[in-house]
Amino acid sequence: MTGLEEATVDSLICDDSMTWNLPLLHSMFMARDVESILSIPLSKRKPADVLIWTGTKQGTFSVKSAYRMLYSHQVVAEASSSSSRNSAQQFWSSIWATSVPPKVRVFIWQACKGILPTQTLFDKGISNTFSCVWCGEEAETEDHLLWRCEFAQRVWKECPVTFAKSVHADMSFTDFIDCCLMDLASPSLEITLFTAWAIWKARNELVWNEHSTPVAELCQQAAGSALDFLESRSMHTESFTPSNGVPELKWKPPEGMNYKLNFSCKLGNDPYQVGLGVLVRDSSGLVAASMWRQFSGEGCGLQVHTQALLLALEFAFSIGLQDWKWMSAKRAVWAVAKAWPVLLIWEF
Repeated sequence: MTGLEEATVDSLICDDSMTWNLPLLHSMFMARDVESILSIPLSKRKPADVLIWTGTKQGTFSVKSAYRMLYSHQVVAEASSSSSRNSAQQFWSSIWATSVPPKVRVFIWQACKGILPTQTLFDKGISNTFSCVWCGEEAETEDHLLWRCEFAQRVWKECPVTFAKSVHADMSFTDFIDCCLMDLASPSLEITLFTAWAIWKARNELVWNEHSTPVAELCQQAAGSALDFLESRSMHTESFTPSNGVPELKWKPPEGMNYKLNFSCKLGNDPYQVGLGVLVRDSSGLVAASMWRQFSGEGCGLQVHTQALLLALEFAFSIGLQDWKWMSAKRAVWAVAKAWPVLLIWEF
């Protein structure tokens, strides 16, 4: 038989008897494959070949049935992905439960769904090029733009968050976010999501305003925004009312030319690993400096918060704020001892 690459199934059937051509089958297939082929029944009526769509009971194609089939396949793929340690439902629920602004949560959801308006929307007339705006070498997909691109990798290396060893440059952005949801505690997780959002904003600044954002500036803005948002949430949800009836503590900008340092720390999954976030604001309430780091906590909660306070003061000293009011520092340490779960404020 010639033209094997164009041969069809009917070439293996004896047309006069409507049976399988055994000599031909044995000459072309292995024994176990021949056995499988012979188990397929052949109709003696010789019906004409017709196209049948399995998406409907009637066998006829419809756009609605195609949409349902694609959606069901997508759900199954998400739920059974070998690279994801969360189920699909847990993954999306974890994203919506993160302590970031709604716009950042929606952005992460869109990126993981693959529906961001990137350059690959060429076929919809939105863009006239596929290429990444930074490297110009790869198609601008969510995975490339937010994770695999050389520019994005420089951002993530500059990011103050320490990622798990399982994170690597060849993984998808969705898998990266999945690892972060599983492994990172606050404020590391929030800084990560804000950094992804900052990459997207920097991309839009370059596309629409031709403004290039330096990597260091991008990372600093993302970390500062994350810590600022967490602190604002804490101020709205937590209050400090001592037993003597003093009104609840509310944040106020420092007076004159002073600066105010705020810090918060939280234990991670490992009880000895502590996340520390520090914000320094000027008299107008604007963020002058920010810092995030992890440290190994020792002792009880009181001792851990005292260690965090000292690290926060060391950070203020390192950026040049050295004219400290030591009596205020003593009062801050006293505040740790009296009410360590509260977000502390210290002026200098």
